[in-house]
Amino acid sequence: MVSAILLGAGMSKRMGNLNKLLLPFEESSVLLNSLNQLLASTIDEVILVLGFDYKIIKEITPKHSKLIITNNEAYETGMTSSIKTGIRRANVSSSHYLICLGDMPLISTQIYNAMLESIKGNKSTDLIFRPEFKGIPGHPVCFSASYKEELLACQALNGCQSVIKNNESKQLTINIDDESVLMDIDTIEDFEAIVKKKSP
Repeated sequence: MVSAILLGAGMSKRMGNLNKLLLPFEESSVLLNSLNQLLASTIDEVILVLGFDYKIIKEITPKHSKLIITNNEAYETGMTSSIKTGIRRANVSSSHYLICLGDMPLISTQIYNAMLESIKGNKSTDLIFRPEFKGIPGHPVCFSASYKEELLACQALNGCQSVIKNNESKQLTINIDDESVLMDIDTIEDFEAIVKKKSP
């Protein structure tokens, strides 16, 4: 069983007064488009971790049988707290945690499925899976559940790169011929580039 942890708790500090996750994208928003692409994949469950603007986002998020919404009350401390919140809410039988960023709406269902096929098709229980576009590592990153305690013990505030670095020999690269695995939103310029790429 693979549990996706979709991170949607951030404060978008580099976006001024805008919450980047609520910016309009396609027929919904940045976050909801990311969520919908993930829910349409072969993922077993999705833990949507909210924090900043929790009530607003929860109100506009449609219900789904695969979806669990949880609130990270410590969201101001950084991304790692949201990853830990998601892991704690994941099904106890999960074999993998797919850590997904809510500000990467260009990642399609097809890309998620390509990753999930590789993850579910590998019998090893101690791997870290990561997509790569033209030699550049991207997101989402998937940790085997054997890293659960190491992830929960991670002291870094803004992600679990230390866990990846400490286990470099256990990384398995999944080649993805689409730069969307590299394109997240930190600035208005990033958002405009993503909208432009999506436009026909």
